[in-house]
Amino acid sequence: MPVYDVAARKKRPAVVKLNGTPKEVNEKNEARRKGKMASNDKKENNAEGEKTAAVEFSEPAQWVERMALTSTKSLPADLNADDDPRREEVFIQQALLSVSRGISLLEEAAVPWRRPADYYAEMFKDDVQMGRIAAAIEDSKARIEAQAHRRAVKDQKKYGKEVQAELLRQRAKYKREMGERITEWRRKRKGNDELKEILDDGDAKGIQSAHAAHRVRTPKQRNLRPGGVGGSKRRPGKNARRRR
Repeated sequence: MPVYDVAARKKRPAVVKLNGTPKEVNEKNEARRKGKMASNDKKENNAEGEKTAAVEFSEPAQWVERMALTSTKSLPADLNADDDPRREEVFIQQALLSVSRGISLLEEAAVPWRRPADYYAEMFKDDVQMGRIAAAIEDSKARIEAQAHRRAVKDQKKYGKEVQAELLRQRAKYKREMGERITEWRRKRKGNDELKEILDDGDAKGIQSAHAAHRVRTPKQRNLRPGGVGGSKRRPGKNARRRR
């Protein structure tokens, strides 16, 4: 046998007999691989479930050991999630109810929950830092109040200027209207000046004649004056009365 035939035979791939077409074989291999993956996932899920169950059942039976409370009051139906102040207020009310219930449970179990009078708890922040924080808060508060006061004074001045300007406008309007009314009155009165003068003269003459008529007295009226006819008599002197 030639040498090249032996080399060619060595390079030929080994022939493997398959049960079915290559496509069917690939599908079987894929199904087998998926089955292995599913079994592995199932084992992992079972392991996680066992861990969860162990955590759930590892809680202590006594409430004092757990001190976990769930609020029995549900949230209001009309609560808006975007309304932060209202939402926080509802949370605070729920927390207060839970705290009250927890205190009652502690008292029933005879567990002390009040802090002793001689108990000293070290704060996370020292007094110096807390003093600086309090001073910063006071400064910020004073600054805000000063800004509000300046803004109020500015608004008050602005309002005063507006009121003064409105008052000046009202005065100018009143003066203008009065000037127009006086002009209109003079225009209407211009044609009646002569008639008014005639009437005024007639009234003056009538008044003068009335005064003159009032001054004229009849003889009878003259005789009715005190003292009778001829005027008042001379009263007798004191000596004459003594002589009588």
